[in-house]
Amino acid sequence: MNNPILTGRYQDQTSSLSPVARTLWEEIGIQIIGYSFDVSQLGRHMNRSLILMSVLCGLLASSSTGCIRYHDFSNELHVKKLACKSYDNRYDFDPGFKDARHFERGWKEGYTDVALGGDGNPPTFPPVPYRSFKYRNPEGHQIIDLWFEAYREGANAAFTEGVQHFNYLPTSDHQRYQGILSSTTSTVVTPQRMTPTEVAPHEEYFVPPAKGAEPPIKLQDMEQGEELSVPQVMMELRQMPESVGGARLASGQESEEDGVMFLNLNEFE
Repeated sequence: MNNPILTGRYQDQTSSLSPVARTLWEEIGIQIIGYSFDVSQLGRHMNRSLILMSVLCGLLASSSTGCIRYHDFSNELHVKKLACKSYDNRYDFDPGFKDARHFERGWKEGYTDVALGGDGNPPTFPPVPYRSFKYRNPEGHQIIDLWFEAYREGANAAFTEGVQHFNYLPTSDHQRYQGILSSTTSTVVTPQRMTPTEVAPHEEYFVPPAKGAEPPIKLQDMEQGEELSVPQVMMELRQMPESVGGARLASGQESEEDGVMFLNLNEFE
């Protein structure tokens, strides 16, 4: 009896076996074929699980509030077209500039990075094509430096044109957050300049005159235009210093009452 599962060349090879051996061989073949069917079904289940996980990750990413980055293949193509158009409007082809293609690549990369939501800072390392041994020499280093310089110029051009907003979409909470930000802002208030008013000190804050000197004149008793003279004050010293501020005493009055010396320190050489 022929098994409908085992057909063709496989049955021709088992026709020379004994009935017992052929039956055993057919059972082994059926188990192998059944196992292969199970593996294929397992693969289909795994593919479905991966697709489901990808969808869930996308839903979680899109559930964030505020402005979310909207990046897909069509958006990237649109941004690259903008970069090419902006570059053609800014620069003309110069046959004498042999490294023009490297400058163009770096410029468009910087422009595209800003348009896709980047910050405009060049990467730490140059792109993969510039990492080969061809550029590991002084001339190659100049080309890489030119690429980085062009990258920065392209990023600045993108910020100037305002294309950094093309990769963001407002969500339902955008207006609410915008209202919170606008309410927290405030204008700068410039303080008014106040004119200072001169006030004479109270009498109780005056320093009492020294012993043997006339009291100072009151500010209220002074006439307009009158100058205030400072009276000579006698200093009482228990011990005579060898020098006062590095200057020698030129004239003075000395008294031996109670062993106290009175000196007039108004005149020095």
